[in-house]
Amino acid sequence: MSSAPRPKIGYVVKMFPRLSETFILNEVLELERQGLALRIFSLKCPTPDEARTAAQTARAPIIYLPERVHRELLRVLRAHLGVLRSHPRGYARALLHVVRGRDLGSLRRGLRRFCQTCCLVHEMQDVRHLHAHFATDPTRLASWARMICVPRTCEPLLMAKFPGESSLSTMAWICTLSRDGQTSRPNQPF
Repeated sequence: MSSAPRPKIGYVVKMFPRLSETFILNEVLELERQGLALRIFSLKCPTPDEARTAAQTARAPIIYLPERVHRELLRVLRAHLGVLRSHPRGYARALLHVVRGRDLGSLRRGLRRFCQTCCLVHEMQDVRHLHAHFATDPTRLASWARMICVPRTCEPLLMAKFPGESSLSTMAWICTLSRDGQTSRPNQPF
């Protein structure tokens, strides 16, 4: 009797690998050693030296989301159309969330992150859980991906270093590195 394959876990990080955050690489390596299927989504490309480190160690595919939309316009357009076609209500809900109440500078950044979110959702393949490291842009992308996807298709998980972000309210569960993070959400079980 064969057991059903475990769903892939998507790791959303600011940059992978990053020499100053070796704990993330160590976590990925340990999860791979335990037999979990991972897919890493990085918002930024690492330096060539850091990229070689990952290529020599991690088996998980690393997808570098477009940092500059204009450099990968076809990829971004394909992602927008794919997500709009497969999740029209979620796409509209997330896009309205991004544009509502922002000044121009913040709107540009928000739209760039939304483009990355569409690429993330479009390229997830069989990923069913998202794990975002730190309550910053990776968490924002995981939160917006959850807005887009059908409930229970994407359940972002979070390792929060900086508690208090509004996007934390949509997370399936939260793991904090300090008591401050736990007390900022007293109604959440830890």
